[in-house]
Amino acid sequence: MEKWQVSKHIHMVRRASDYAVYNKLFGNLKLLNQHALETLLKFSEPAAIDAVAQDPETQSLVAQFQKYLFLVREGADERDYIEADKRFRSEHLTSGYLLKGIQLVLTNDCNLGCSYCFQETISHAQSPSIQNSPFKILGSSSASSGGCGTTTTTAAVAPPAISDVKKMSPDTAITTVSRAIATVKKAGNEQLSIEFFGGEPLLNWAAITAVLDEFGDGSAHGVKLHYSITTNATRITDAIAKKLRQHDVTVTVSFDSPKNSSRTTKRGTSATDSILAGLDILSRNDSLLTFNTVVSVNNVHEVDVDGLLEIAKKHRVRVLGVILDLEIKPYEDHEGMAKVVDTVMRICERAQDYGIPVTGYWHQIFEQIAGLQPINLQKGYKTCAAEGCKLSFEPNGDVTHCKTVEKSIGSLDAMDDVFQSSWYKAAAMKAYETSSYCRGCMVEGFCSGLCMGTLQKLYNDSNAIAVSACTVYRNVTERLIQAIPSQAL
Repeated sequence: MEKWQVSKHIHMVRRASDYAVYNKLFGNLKLLNQHALETLLKFSEPAAIDAVAQDPETQSLVAQFQKYLFLVREGADERDYIEADKRFRSEHLTSGYLLKGIQLVLTNDCNLGCSYCFQETISHAQSPSIQNSPFKILGSSSASSGGCGTTTTTAAVAPPAISDVKKMSPDTAITTVSRAIATVKKAGNEQLSIEFFGGEPLLNWAAITAVLDEFGDGSAHGVKLHYSITTNATRITDAIAKKLRQHDVTVTVSFDSPKNSSRTTKRGTSATDSILAGLDILSRNDSLLTFNTVVSVNNVHEVDVDGLLEIAKKHRVRVLGVILDLEIKPYEDHEGMAKVVDTVMRICERAQDYGIPVTGYWHQIFEQIAGLQPINLQKGYKTCAAEGCKLSFEPNGDVTHCKTVEKSIGSLDAMDDVFQSSWYKAAAMKAYETSSYCRGCMVEGFCSGLCMGTLQKLYNDSNAIAVSACTVYRNVTERLIQAIPSQAL
């Protein structure tokens, strides 16, 4: 007789009046009362369904446990599903089938001089000694490291640094999109996301209009194109706002708090008034507006939660993206990071009252667990699309995983070769497991770890582990789970 048992990948969080239960690989978070939990635990040892579920109500409950992978057949391990997907990816990776989006770095210049801009942080980071590092660095799963299970980091040979050409020509932008479309169509896919990025991309408006005018919604080219731009909004005009709205470009504005003093002009004066003026123009043109809001150990004391949300509500911001520190060092500041976590939880709590969804790499972990967004096996990555699903193109055509990554993995002139790159392959396979250290973690199936660019810059190894950051991600995930209303799931 077939027997079933509780999955060894189950994770339970005790809450005030119930239990949050999910599968650490597949999510499916559900809130169980005491009776439901006791029913589940009757399968702690393999048992036949008929022996436990003798009435229709219990049978229905057990059927749900099977559906959510809380119960699996005796001796089964649902990690096998992941291994099968992993084999498929490994065998087909070089076709470029994973590509879902491109980032056009239109310029490396910016008209502002913000003190904690990630570009400045990444560019000036120093590579510390692995041996003397205060951070726990575990084995890389890249081929050069000896595979999973090793406890030392063996870095791959560094690819060449990207060129410092400052501005992408309209012709290069059009060629980049054309070749990305060709790759997507060849793989049998029908959609592609295009992100206008920088620096400040509006310093290169000519390249943006060239792409929008050439490709439109993509229908004439056999794909559906989705556009976005990340901007400081200080160079927005009515004409620009109308053009972006005409093409349904999602406009992500970098805005932290009305009290923030770190977003400054090149002269060191506050840029807030200029940003607010840009927001006024965008909102009166009905822009598809979102915010990127940095909450770091350096600015947490300035974050005005309600002030931020009032401005977001006034301008009809659709999503508030909260960005935590990209550097490793701040995560070692336990007191500072505790304040950061408290602040982002406060933002999440108050944002519900304002009707504004909150997201962020750290929040996407929870979103996957709770079924609010697809998991890796459905969308191709955990929290970072640079795990094989996105490519970033510098002004001269150099290709990287993402703007935060300083090393080139190929060039626009040889797109097919990019997918053959050992660095591309390592990033794409990281979507399954960063390191053997991750096995058994409460967020194993959903977390991409710290920023790939930071890890590659500091350690020449995008699979390094910063344990202090892991602690923060686990902490904030559990707090989000604790905050779910009992009626929600």
